[in-house]
Amino acid sequence: MTGTPADTHATTLARCVASASRFRAMVAVAPTVLSRAWLADVCLALCELYTVFTSAAQVLQPARDAPALPPEPFGLNAYDWNSAKEVGATIAARLGQADLYWEYFDPRDATSGLSTTVSNDLAEILCDIQPIADLATREGAMTGETAEGLLRECVEVFTIHWGDHLVDVLRILHRLAYADEERGVG
Repeated sequence: MTGTPADTHATTLARCVASASRFRAMVAVAPTVLSRAWLADVCLALCELYTVFTSAAQVLQPARDAPALPPEPFGLNAYDWNSAKEVGATIAARLGQADLYWEYFDPRDATSGLSTTVSNDLAEILCDIQPIADLATREGAMTGETAEGLLRECVEVFTIHWGDHLVDVLRILHRLAYADEERGVG
């Protein structure tokens, strides 16, 4: 990327916002469309989110040794978890038994696993990226120091929370989208 750091941050934030918006729109259609094609499209959207937000972390990497910004300097708006849970409940109903899977936090330790669901992971991701997608309509969010501060917040939420959900659910969604009829969806 070229230009000033503020331009770079604004451009990177715009990519994050666009990717989050595409994912939000795709998950919102889940109540009416749930097929192997939709599952494959969700896999692609998750890969795009991962690529865009990992790239954003790289953009910010050189500044990690810089003095820390005050906590939550620009404030992503919190998203209503109940709305995300409603989308998750719809996905869970459509997936049926295929919604449940076993997740290992440490593959070398068989006792580190727990059961979880595709619908919960997607709802967690949606809940965390909704405020990022909403930045598209926030006046002045994509410029100057505001863009840098918001980009830092977006990357932090990705690295400490929803990025883990993304990586976890991608594996099972891939299996559901491409498995044989007995293991997959429709």
